[in-house]
Amino acid sequence: HWTELRHDDVRGWHLRAHNVGLVAAPVVADAV
Repeated sequence: HWTELRHDDVRGWHLRAHNVGLVAAPVVADAV
């Protein structure tokens, strides 16, 4: 149960980080 919970947790964090990256990338490219 713990490993499953951890896996979902990590996957959710990864998706969030990926979404943030997609949003931030154009802004950073624009700033450079």
